[in-house]
Amino acid sequence: MIIKLLELRDRATNISIAAIKFDPKEKREKAILNHSGFLPNDFVFLIRLHDSLEMQYDPWAWGSRRTMGSAHKWLADHFDEVKSGDLIDVEVILREKEKPAESEYGG
Repeated sequence: MIIKLLELRDRATNISIAAIKFDPKEKREKAILNHSGFLPNDFVFLIRLHDSLEMQYDPWAWGSRRTMGSAHKWLADHFDEVKSGDLIDVEVILREKEKPAESEYGG
């Protein structure tokens, strides 16, 4: 399992999230995922850390939530390029601006 902690930004929004991708090494782990309908490396699970009440593997399941849905779809396509601690800016993803917001957490 690969877990990346990320700073998600949008207009006047800062959400701490965890992006999780299963990367099973053992045959039994792969079987457990298969039994649940997941193929290894096919899904990125996203959880909002501030409330932990919602976790999704389907980017479209966030409903009309622009911030979570857009970020989740982008992360599903770019997971391997992102490092834990990175800032993800939805306004940049949606091409509303060119430069990402500055992190509230420094460096």
